[in-house]
Amino acid sequence: LALGTFRVGAAGFTLGGLYKYKKANKIVWKLVPYMTVAGLLGAYIGANLIISLDESVLERIIGFAILLFIPFSIFRPKLGVVSKVVSTKSVLLGHVFYFFASIWGGAVAVGTGIVSVYPMMHFYGLTLLQVKGTNRLPTLAKVLVILFVFNSYGLIDWEIGLIFALGMFIGGSAGAHYAIKLGDSNLRWILLAFVAILSLKLILGL
Repeated sequence: LALGTFRVGAAGFTLGGLYKYKKANKIVWKLVPYMTVAGLLGAYIGANLIISLDESVLERIIGFAILLFIPFSIFRPKLGVVSKVVSTKSVLLGHVFYFFASIWGGAVAVGTGIVSVYPMMHFYGLTLLQVKGTNRLPTLAKVLVILFVFNSYGLIDWEIGLIFALGMFIGGSAGAHYAIKLGDSNLRWILLAFVAILSLKLILGL
């Protein structure tokens, strides 16, 4: 019920800031349709899986996986800071990873952003801000599918969820504004700090 209700707020967060990323030309539109299809399939599978799986086990697994992103980022200082041209094979692999990240996101919201961010930077060759902008519309589509699944099981408190949505819309807009002002290089270090904190939280079950 908490996961389902939170997703209503996530819809507000996703919409918040969409205009700012669009205005700042941080959306790579050619990737959006493919990411949306991969994301919808993954989110539907994940939302159905969480109904029957143990969330605590999944969180510990993803906690250890997220730890791997720290050395991956430290030893590649330009990752997410400088955009690069990538091959068609790399883009296709990006779609595959995005699909699996969407399964995780459909099941458990925690860590979804990080699990999506690094493959998108690596395989799509995007900067961190481009990832955040380009991911906005596919994420909105995924959230709507997840809401459909959770609502069909009666696992959404819409009154609380709509309050979440309003607050997270405001937060998402403010976050996008300051993210664009900070720039990719500064955001990279903030992301690394959150990766470390989140991975420990999930592993230790805090």
